[in-house]
Amino acid sequence: MTVRPARRDGWLWPAVLAASALLVLLAGQQVLAAPTVAADVPVTTQLEPVSPGAGGPATEPTMAPSPSPSARDVPARRWATRSAAPRKPVDRVAPERVVAKAVGLDLSVVPTGVARNGQMALPDKPTQLGWYRFGAEPGDRRGAVVLAGHVDSDRYGAGPLSRVAGLERGDRIELRDARGDETTYEVTKVQRISKTDFSPEDVFDRSGPAVLRLITCGGAYDADRGGYQDNLVVTALPR
Repeated sequence: MTVRPARRDGWLWPAVLAASALLVLLAGQQVLAAPTVAADVPVTTQLEPVSPGAGGPATEPTMAPSPSPSARDVPARRWATRSAAPRKPVDRVAPERVVAKAVGLDLSVVPTGVARNGQMALPDKPTQLGWYRFGAEPGDRRGAVVLAGHVDSDRYGAGPLSRVAGLERGDRIELRDARGDETTYEVTKVQRISKTDFSPEDVFDRSGPAVLRLITCGGAYDADRGGYQDNLVVTALPR
């Protein structure tokens, strides 16, 4: 059998040329669609320092690819942070002793708060004074330092606070605190105020000028009406 080669002017050769042209066209489209990557330009991550005091940590990362110019126009992200450390509690310096030499008064002082009936809590013993710990402390520039105690009690009898009524204008009262410091006050007035007219707002003043108030019971005693009918209030200013 004789095999003859295909003639160039027959139908087969034009078909081969058309198929080749189609393959070239498709390849060109794939090349145009593929991204162009510059192999000699590396992508890096830069860490830029942030100045302290800007509401965040001293340094924080800024993701900045290089050398893309559009990426440099994006502002660095800052994170608002707060310290997790608890605040240091404010130290209170409590008075430990009160001395009024003019009437021979020398008593220990203990911190107290508020009793269940809403009044200032007082030590049981009439030989002690309570310091209202939610008010001012000796040496503060503002507010009242309030000391109060029972003049007597059924259990312990009469106490030395009965001498408070003998204080006069110009007498000195000394407060000694837990650090050993001493604050001196000078009596400006001694008042006997009916308990029905007594205003705690005037005594427990936290925002007014620095002052000492020494309080105990006074006046007539009426068991049917709850005991002593007056409060004896001594007001003294720091010297």
